[in-house]
Amino acid sequence: MSKLKDVVGIVLSAGYGTRLKPFTDHLPKPLVPLLDKTPLWHQIALLKKAGINEIYLNIHFMPHIFRAYLKNNKLENIQCAFEANILGTGGGIKNIINMFGIKKPIIVLNGDTVSNINLDDMWSEYVSSDCDAMMLLIRDDTIPYENAVFCNEEFEVKYIKQKPRCLSGLSKYKFLGIHILNPSVFKYLPDNGCINRETYPVLIKNSYKLLGYITKKESLDIGTPENLYKANIRLLKSRLETPVFTCSYISKKRDKNGNFLGKRIKMVNSFVKNSVISDNVLITNSIIVDSIVFPNTKISNERVKRCVANNEYRYII
Repeated sequence: MSKLKDVVGIVLSAGYGTRLKPFTDHLPKPLVPLLDKTPLWHQIALLKKAGINEIYLNIHFMPHIFRAYLKNNKLENIQCAFEANILGTGGGIKNIINMFGIKKPIIVLNGDTVSNINLDDMWSEYVSSDCDAMMLLIRDDTIPYENAVFCNEEFEVKYIKQKPRCLSGLSKYKFLGIHILNPSVFKYLPDNGCINRETYPVLIKNSYKLLGYITKKESLDIGTPENLYKANIRLLKSRLETPVFTCSYISKKRDKNGNFLGKRIKMVNSFVKNSVISDNVLITNSIIVDSIVFPNTKISNERVKRCVANNEYRYII
């Protein structure tokens, strides 16, 4: 039986995806292409693989598209918490906790960051350390102070998003978008605001045990066109795998030209190679290589290479 069966999963999905514009003008960021799926599908699958079946999303931008996606993809028992106004990461988590009366530990995943971490391993470390909260971190000496997390030699988080008064005994880390929270700290979540800026500094000040779970594994941020492209191509070419996008999954689903193809794709007098083509795409008289094509796109009489494309825009990498 899974160690995480009594844990609640939350996927933060309410943002506008401004760094990914114009591709998020008509599609929420967690629903952009990631192989033949989406980042949201990946995060839900990652939670379910770990044995977590009680899963919630916070949504704001284009909520009807989220609900239709969950229904069309048979992602059952996923409940949505609509935010009339975006509440931030901390406020979004608190709103879900209050709305659904959650009293269990929670694992929170960002909707725009795809990790290859094993959640069972992180949970085991959380339980054995008897901490109040845990953040997934990777060592990064280059990250700016305003985005960094500083831990001591015991991996206790001492500073977040600020430069320490003294750097002795501290190392600099990058946060990779996964937290574990004990119910004992729920009361410190803001009604509206960022958990990293408003909750964790208070926990540190009040001597709660906040630990970093340090990994050397990668997490993929898909929040810009460049990063979305790199994430897809790395997965497509098996340069990276995750617990749900395994090398076996990828090799079985690529076609003979190295493509990941969605549903209801029509290609007429066209050649497509090493590309991710999403659902409901029509390609006529075109050549597409090493590219990512969004859902509901028509491409005609074009030569496209190293490109992220939808109906309105072509972003050349």
